[in-house]
Amino acid sequence: DVLRAIVPDAKHEIYPILKAWDWPAKAFSVHEAFAGTDKPPVPLVAYGYETEDHYIFVGKADLAARPLAEIKLEAFANLEKYPVTWKRINNYVLTASGEEFSAEKILSKEFLVEAQRTLNAKQILVGVPRRTVIYAVDAAAPQVDMEMFYRVFRHTYADDSFGNAVITNLLFEYRDGVLVGAREVDGKS
Repeated sequence: DVLRAIVPDAKHEIYPILKAWDWPAKAFSVHEAFAGTDKPPVPLVAYGYETEDHYIFVGKADLAARPLAEIKLEAFANLEKYPVTWKRINNYVLTASGEEFSAEKILSKEFLVEAQRTLNAKQILVGVPRRTVIYAVDAAAPQVDMEMFYRVFRHTYADDSFGNAVITNLLFEYRDGVLVGAREVDGKS
């Protein structure tokens, strides 16, 4: 099934898919460390496609049929075309949650620059606590707004009621679409 999906002109579109750093299938699946860092809780970037019931991931053995560089090129091109729109929560906070590959849009420089521009911010914090969820906040937001943002982020990370898999409790700092830092959100942040 995966081999049919990764050959050119396949009917399934391949995407990068964020996974938690301790993802059990990482031993068998093609994956890379997010932003080149393989330290917990930095997430992994796997490659695969969505079916009605689950995701099918590119396995390490599948690389014999097609090189990873080609798969990545196609996956990121598909992600850039994937329709996700930022929505304003208040003057300092945005979300683009709810779509199957919303969280993966953190891998799109253009999408992050759009968030920074929309917030009229010099720097933003972006979080992807679970599948289908992405939040952005102006890094210079007033303390009351930042505290609300952290509360929502912590709640989303802890809340399994929608069944979306956990990705990470890190907030990533971006300036002009470039990663400049990260901070872990614990119960006290």
